[in-house]
Amino acid sequence: MATAYEMATGTSGKSASDGTGSALQYTRSWKLVKSSRNEAYDVPTTIGVDIGSQLPGVSGVYCTNLTDNPEGDSLMVRRITATYSSPQNSGRRPNQDLGIAPWLRSAVTTMDAVSESIPAQQYILDPVAAEGTAASKRSLAVQPTGELIDGLTRPDPTIRFQISQFETADPTAKSKYISGLNSLPVIIGGVSFPPRTLILNGISARKQTESYAGVETSGWLVTYSVAYRRNTQRVLVNIDPATGVAIDDEMDDVDIGWDIAVPLRGLNCINLFDDAVNTGYPVDPFALSLLSNEDGVVIGFPQATVGVAVGPIRVLVDGDEWSAFFAGTEFENLAGTIIDADSNTTEKQICRAMVTNPTTAGGFSQKPASSPIPLNPDGSPRGRYRPDGFTDIDDEYYFGGSKVAENAVLAYRRGVNDAFDFALLGVRP
Repeated sequence: MATAYEMATGTSGKSASDGTGSALQYTRSWKLVKSSRNEAYDVPTTIGVDIGSQLPGVSGVYCTNLTDNPEGDSLMVRRITATYSSPQNSGRRPNQDLGIAPWLRSAVTTMDAVSESIPAQQYILDPVAAEGTAASKRSLAVQPTGELIDGLTRPDPTIRFQISQFETADPTAKSKYISGLNSLPVIIGGVSFPPRTLILNGISARKQTESYAGVETSGWLVTYSVAYRRNTQRVLVNIDPATGVAIDDEMDDVDIGWDIAVPLRGLNCINLFDDAVNTGYPVDPFALSLLSNEDGVVIGFPQATVGVAVGPIRVLVDGDEWSAFFAGTEFENLAGTIIDADSNTTEKQICRAMVTNPTTAGGFSQKPASSPIPLNPDGSPRGRYRPDGFTDIDDEYYFGGSKVAENAVLAYRRGVNDAFDFALLGVRP
């Protein structure tokens, strides 16, 4: 039976560094004497050391290589050398990973952070204002008349992760998750990333064989390419889960990650306007499609004699209050003529958004808007932001509008990528 003796002169150790971290390396040697020339033996069993064995008395240093060579020209004597090492400290996990089976070791993560431009809805009101002042904060980028300023971009960080690990199962089936977002929070490097802020950009794998405890195991070295994008946008936050429609116009700054912010604007609107200030949304009444003739919008008595309620728009002519009405509404005009309604009322119908112009007769006319106007979640035209505010509630009712610039144009958070639980990838922490 073969017998092995450890050689004191064959033991050595050294420490080295390549600038990325320190590494320790030791060697131990044995002289193995066979009982016959043709005797078979198992090196790990004979010397009691195998790949992954810890160096006695030294933590974090493990056997990474075994060599078996003849000593000189002898057919009976062999020289066995075990090499122990600690990996460079460039991995994400402690060096003790070498003492764990390859299919159980923690994944190794590398990171690359860059700045990328993304679409923006906000800007800093006064970039040189003192920090902490109102002018130094971000605000929705709108003109004084309420139009959203298009084409803005903002630099924000994008972090790309490469996460590698040894797997025994074929990872091909996981390719169906590529381009998917995280449906639940995910922790990478001790940082928790909110849902839909991480995207799986790709998976690469190659065949690899690992040795551990004297056993050769075939598998794949799999690398997952994941990217995080910070994308803070002002969006509607109270959404009906059954319909995806906002239940109010409350907005907040939210990191929407790989989702998109879609401004609520359009060339069309719904002719929707309550006859009291209780719609819940500020409405721009002059964007509604109203009954017109060659002289402009037809104005009638505020309370029609035929039982029609106050019109959707109240207007002042020479200090007197009058009303304008939707087409298809029955009312009495200023000349005392009854305007007969028909069945094709435009109230609550989708119509082209309108803009107004004064007429020589002292009234106003309408024409279709040439650019999209802000809308409310119910499709009505949103009241324009008025930087001068309102003196009283009647002003708000007459002219519509919003007193808050940040909510002048609403935006939805919408997604184009499916999401899945990243735990399905099986990445080991």
